[in-house]
Amino acid sequence: MGESINVLLRMNLGLHSNKILLRVSKSPLWSKAYLEPAVVNEGSHAILTYYSCNVHFHFAHTIQQKNPFTLKVLTTRGITETTLTFLSPTGTSSSKTVLRGDELLLECIAAGVPTPSITWYKKGGDPPSKKVKFENFKTLRIVGVSEANAGDYSCLASNKMGSIRHTISVRYKASPYWLSEPKNLILAPEEDGNLICRANGLRKPEITWLINGDPIESAPPNPSCRVAGDTIIFCSVQIGSSVVYQCNASNEHGYLLANAFVNILDVQPRMLAPQSKVGLIWTAHFLALPCPCYIGLRMVRAKSNGHGKRTREAGKQEKKKWEHMK
Repeated sequence: MGESINVLLRMNLGLHSNKILLRVSKSPLWSKAYLEPAVVNEGSHAILTYYSCNVHFHFAHTIQQKNPFTLKVLTTRGITETTLTFLSPTGTSSSKTVLRGDELLLECIAAGVPTPSITWYKKGGDPPSKKVKFENFKTLRIVGVSEANAGDYSCLASNKMGSIRHTISVRYKASPYWLSEPKNLILAPEEDGNLICRANGLRKPEITWLINGDPIESAPPNPSCRVAGDTIIFCSVQIGSSVVYQCNASNEHGYLLANAFVNILDVQPRMLAPQSKVGLIWTAHFLALPCPCYIGLRMVRAKSNGHGKRTREAGKQEKKKWEHMK
């Protein structure tokens, strides 16, 4: 099974000595001869000792593998090569509609002998690679569809018998999405303002306004409010006309609905800092004097040594800074 080498070592450790026996083992190797395949006819019996023979040598902790046997079965049945046909989709062309943001799945199944290979093409260029996945050698998947993914996709099936092509026209549609969603509005008496409701889609959405849930056309006349398409315009509003407006943007693929509260308030301005405060400044330098105040909803004039600035901020705390040369 192997060769051994005896090595005698003497180690002087006081009055004692040790003998160490070293043995190098070598496992037998299989012949490298080429094994001819075993050939049998279809329907005959074949007896093989092993398809693949492995031998485990425990002492050497090794496994030796015999060259595998090859079994070749001869058949008298001829495999007929066939022309290519599409199983799904059928014919030479079809169409598919996909909505914005959805997933587009295109599948092409062809039959033929030898088995055909499938290749996808897009007319006018390839779709963005980050969105495209090829699956199972026959499926094209595009996630997060946008308008750029619309177009004609061709499925080419080919083998040595020839090739066939099927074209799928992908039509892009979009349910409404916001361009400008209406926001809550706070106005003071006699002020002007507007609500804007703009949406896009394919087809372009239709904009409908409602007041407190009812169509705006059925609401009592309001001389300070008029509708201009996707915009409501307020002119010289009056106290007591606070309402909730709804904007509905819809097409055949879906709709959007947004609420906007319009409040008409009259709040007196007030100071937010102590009225007596001393500051120091060097000659020929600039001085910033803050003027924190709640200005409410009216136009106010904040003054400092006869100078002021007209401003308006609805219901917010503001600090007005006035600069003076000393």
